[in-house]
Amino acid sequence: QFREEVCSGQLPPDRVGRQQTLLCSATFKYLFNACRVPLQQQDSYCIYDPSKTKHVIVSRKGHFFSFDFVDEAGDPLPSFILEQQLQKCIEMADQIPSTRPKLGLLTGLDRDSWATSRELLVKMGGERMQEALRTLQSGSIVLSLDNETPQSLEDCSKQFLSGGQGSSHNRWFDKSINLIVTPTGKAAVVCEHSMMDGTITLSYADRVASVNSTDISDKSENGATIAPAVSDVFADVFAEMAESSRSEIASLEEQAHVECMTNVDRHSNVVNTFDAYGSTFIKNAGHSPDAFVQMAIHLATFRLFGEQAATYEATQVRPFLHGRTETTRSVSLESAAFVEKMGQSPTLNEENDTVRKEKLELLKNATTAHSQYSMNASRAQGVDRHFFGLSGLILDSEVAPSLYANALFNHSKRWRVSTSNLTHPKIVNWGFGQVVPEGVGIAYSVHAQSCVFNIVGLHDANVTDQLSNLIDEALQEIRTLVESDFGSTT
Repeated sequence: QFREEVCSGQLPPDRVGRQQTLLCSATFKYLFNACRVPLQQQDSYCIYDPSKTKHVIVSRKGHFFSFDFVDEAGDPLPSFILEQQLQKCIEMADQIPSTRPKLGLLTGLDRDSWATSRELLVKMGGERMQEALRTLQSGSIVLSLDNETPQSLEDCSKQFLSGGQGSSHNRWFDKSINLIVTPTGKAAVVCEHSMMDGTITLSYADRVASVNSTDISDKSENGATIAPAVSDVFADVFAEMAESSRSEIASLEEQAHVECMTNVDRHSNVVNTFDAYGSTFIKNAGHSPDAFVQMAIHLATFRLFGEQAATYEATQVRPFLHGRTETTRSVSLESAAFVEKMGQSPTLNEENDTVRKEKLELLKNATTAHSQYSMNASRAQGVDRHFFGLSGLILDSEVAPSLYANALFNHSKRWRVSTSNLTHPKIVNWGFGQVVPEGVGIAYSVHAQSCVFNIVGLHDANVTDQLSNLIDEALQEIRTLVESDFGSTT
């Protein structure tokens, strides 16, 4: 139903704020039947007509299968048929020799390497390979049926973000949507970020999380009872391929496996569920929940790095046509004054009226300044997208303005701390990686009575565990500061 609403243009537009401001829906076109395509130096994408592409892609054990999930009229097939088809995919995957290459691993390579590998696939597999890739790219989504059964939030974060050690081959990372389901029912959505942003994916995840099995009809509108065929997407390609070509592709897969596993091992994922308080307490204290949490992150990173680091926060500009995001530069003169007053470690002097009131005033100044910058950014009054757009207008034959070579300018946008806030009652956790080797990616949610932080960085940087503890410390310290002013210990 959601796909039909999106593809037909009938999906009601998103709205935000008290004024119920309409948001642009343009990037919803990338949600279904779309795929990123690797090319040398600059990627492209393909969008396929949803009225002509009725199939879904299912991945299992690193192999990909296709079957139609809607009838000729575009109505979904009954649930019992879909269940039969999924079971058929599992059985077919069990029969495939373990020696057959798992091409999904190639999508986890750096883009130029993947582009080179894809060219080799087409060269060795010819038209059948091209057709197989088109089938995969044009599928509505990829439904990944994993073998692993992660238990903790941290285990889930590791598996869902990259596939971990056991399921990286069971993804096609170029697809707009990989819907991942484990044997225990835990599920996640992995989106291809270059084509769309978190709020679009969140709309899809919300609809998935809002539908119960009892809401799914076990009958189709036209009474269909015959299951469509399930096809093994790459079976014919490998069946007709010369042995030398299969060996070369197997070598590509092995190289990709080594690189992907190395990248997985290099990363540290830490999930911090802070349940001492959440947005209710923060609002009662007179602050924006997002700005308040940002100041806690600033204090934690200030203590971790010994200085404030360039901090990025994504802000949507979808009220504008084709709008996506602008950067909220979270570090400000006000945030600097606050963290410097709080110091490199807790001072435990909140009982001193003068000190406490000064810290609270600095906190209020910092959260107010942050909220103002975020509001300006949401109104397209930020700076980063403008600078980026201007840089794109510089011709190869032209000399860039001196600003773009300025050391301070470039240092200010080397985002050692990349953050984003997506809060939804049905979403337990979410995450993304760091954007520079020495940095961290901090995805967070601010619920009524808790906050959740997903922190990702390289093991070599040695920051994720420390930062998680420091965020806890900062949130508790600021709470003590606020409650001391209340004159209570609620």
